Amino acid sequence: MRNAVKFLLIISAVVLVALIGTFLFLSRDASFNDTDLLLERVYVPEADNAFFVFERATDVEGSIENLNVSTEDAVRIVKILEENDWDADFVDGILKRNSAALLHFDKFLQFSILQFPELQDPENYTSSLPLRSMGAWRLLAKLKALESLALFEQGREKDAFDRATDVVQFGQLW
Repeated sequence: MRNAVKFLLIISAVVLVALIGTFLFLSRDASFNDTDLLLERVYVPEADNAFFVFERATDVEGSIENLNVSTEDAVRIVKILEENDWDADFVDGILKRNSAALLHFDKFLQFSILQFPELQDPENYTSSLPLRSMGAWRLLAKLKALESLALFEQGREKDAFDRATDVVQFGQLW
């Protein structure tokens, strides 16, 4: 009986030493290859980058060329879009005044890539990297949504749907 107990103790000790050895062997400092996780510099030529459509359409003060929307008008646009507070005369007037700016929106949709030039090189990424204001772009998207709603109010559902999907495509590209 004593021999059996000794034998079990020896077997248990060998198994324990083997487990500890295996654990130590597997937990050693293994190098991890993370090169596939590093961001690469991606260069998008100006001719293929939707960003430059808006850059060319932007004047010195940073607003879209021919964009004629006051602060009060912008608030009213949001109210119409969110609360369906329809005002046909206002909508027609604001869309006519900004028809040239809406053409930039349509040109933008012809591209499949949007990349801010300052974001081309991942080495430039910092928390203090200044990015350009995109407030005029948002306002332009709201105008396009307003145009879609105006077409719907006129009974032109297909055209309204097409304009609404343009806004979605704009957001996806953005």
